Amino acid sequence: MSTFPGPIEEIPGISVDRFENKENLSASVYFLSHCHSDHMKGLHNFFIENLEKKNKFLYCSEISKAILNAKSNLVKSDMIKGLSALSPVVIGFNREKGTTVFVTVTLIPAGHCPGSVMFLFEYNEKKILYTGDFRINANDFAKIKPLHDCDGKNLYPKKFDKIYLDTTFLRLEYFKIPTRKESVDEIRKATKDWLNLDPKNIVIMKLPYNYGLEYVFKDISIGLNKKIHVKDSVYEVYKRIKEIGPYITNNANSTPLHGCLLFRDFRGCLPCRPDVDEKNILAIHISVYKWGGNLDSGAFISWDEVKERQLSVCYSSHASCEELKAFLKYFPASEIYPCVLPKTAEKQDAIYALLAEFSKKDNQKVTIDSSYEFRFPKAGSSGKVNFKSMIFSDEDDD
Repeated sequence: MSTFPGPIEEIPGISVDRFENKENLSASVYFLSHCHSDHMKGLHNFFIENLEKKNKFLYCSEISKAILNAKSNLVKSDMIKGLSALSPVVIGFNREKGTTVFVTVTLIPAGHCPGSVMFLFEYNEKKILYTGDFRINANDFAKIKPLHDCDGKNLYPKKFDKIYLDTTFLRLEYFKIPTRKESVDEIRKATKDWLNLDPKNIVIMKLPYNYGLEYVFKDISIGLNKKIHVKDSVYEVYKRIKEIGPYITNNANSTPLHGCLLFRDFRGCLPCRPDVDEKNILAIHISVYKWGGNLDSGAFISWDEVKERQLSVCYSSHASCEELKAFLKYFPASEIYPCVLPKTAEKQDAIYALLAEFSKKDNQKVTIDSSYEFRFPKAGSSGKVNFKSMIFSDEDDD
């Protein structure tokens, strides 16, 4: 869960993925990396109405804007601007005393969930990268042209003044996590085998969250030539996204493949298909936290020892510790800010130590920014009406 407070301190007036408290509300321009609840704190109708009153804008990817527009409890606003990926755009905004600031912003696909992006900010010769939540294969780093400079002949990685980094799995127990392809291959194989056993069989993919598993849905749908049934609220969003829409349906009776329940909601039967006997249902629990980092053996699938016909598959849409190491080795930075910190000082120290180790470059001093002390609020203490929806949750506590 993100602990990033919002302001990009190198560029006064910008707030990213945080839309509450005085400091963020006084910002001049806002950015949203993706539509998961821990990156949308404070993003509710009051905030958007305030944008319109003060003539301020919120920038995000075009897909994120479509997701926001699909939410009936959010005001449809011209103050939310969808930007194309990989195309630099100059954004100007007013600061106090009438000064105008111009920042070049480039959105980089982050590979986390629909519409998720990283933000490359270039301002006063400074290069700042905010990763948001991301997972990108190390083999693809060299393909991301906006994160490279050119000397006339060759591309080489930009040197960043600061990287605001997704450190969700910057922990040695999650050093190796199977690639998404490896995980999906196992899900597809198990699904195909089960459906071939009996024409009455059904597969339910127990989800840790409603958005973020589109790679799974698309690949399984293509591989088996069947659509995935999702709940109506998710369908209303997915149908607007051409990369996902063809592979999903809201007709429960039209397919044996279901992605319509969170893992905590599955009780052995399918509410959308009461005609199906429990013995004909294979449940596939798609998660990473369930494994607790016990991946040293290389095994990332297991049959539940208690629950019949339940298969667990390790799957992550965040970069593994190994992938974060590769990212920091490939993209040099003078300073790194960890955007996901655990509660205890001991675990925070472990993250700072790994950042320092992974960021070492010859003859280069790297600063690890630990100046921000994140204080976890007490439940119900804010008194604010936050944007609440399990649909956008990026939490997986089982």
